[in-house]
Amino acid sequence: MKDDSQMIRRPASRPLPWERYGDLRSMNTKLVIVALFSNITSIILGVMLITIYLRPPAILSETDGVVTWRSTEAFRLRSDMVKQFLSMTLGQIYNLTPSDYDITPAREFLVPSIADRLSMDMDKEVRDSLGVNRRKMFEVVGTKRVIDSDYPQYTELISKCEETTVEDSKDISGNVVTQSKTEVVFVLTYLTQKVPTPANPWGLYVVGLSKGDSDKMVHTWDSAVPLTEPKKENQKGGASPTPQNTK
Repeated sequence: MKDDSQMIRRPASRPLPWERYGDLRSMNTKLVIVALFSNITSIILGVMLITIYLRPPAILSETDGVVTWRSTEAFRLRSDMVKQFLSMTLGQIYNLTPSDYDITPAREFLVPSIADRLSMDMDKEVRDSLGVNRRKMFEVVGTKRVIDSDYPQYTELISKCEETTVEDSKDISGNVVTQSKTEVVFVLTYLTQKVPTPANPWGLYVVGLSKGDSDKMVHTWDSAVPLTEPKKENQKGGASPTPQNTK
């Protein structure tokens, strides 16, 4: 008969997980590695989730019955986008053909107060032009950013434009004579940017507008910087009022 001291006894309970794989220090090291890997994975997933949430919205547009998927960058001002936007918007406002003038398409890019003010001003100019058959062609030739703006909450831009006025008149003999005159004018625009829509894929809106050819406008143009340069911080303090529209 075997001695009890020589008999192999089964343990009273199963060993704990870290007891199965060696000493406690080695198991803790492995647990730390697993925890770090889990944290890194969680951070990567969090960054991916935030990136997807903040990515520019996509717009479905329909042209000739074909629906296309067009992505639009929101809240990011690019020089090519601004030039295209201003060229189209200012052209719709200031290109004047008395018999066929309509400011309605430009309303998608103007805040209501500016659209109503421009509508009244341009209606008066259309009536005045009908009697003399006067037409105006408006072209933006350059755009700069105003760095020392009185309204830092908006993007202030100044555009150098050529306005050609064509007018028909009769000479002494009763013959129709067409006369044209080209002038250089400047347009100050104050822009804000919102989420793009199918009607306004740029997401840009004009909240202030001023047109003229005064010495102050010329000085503002000379002191402005190209759109490719970064905007400097405005040093003026205090609350900033809303820019007003002036002719």
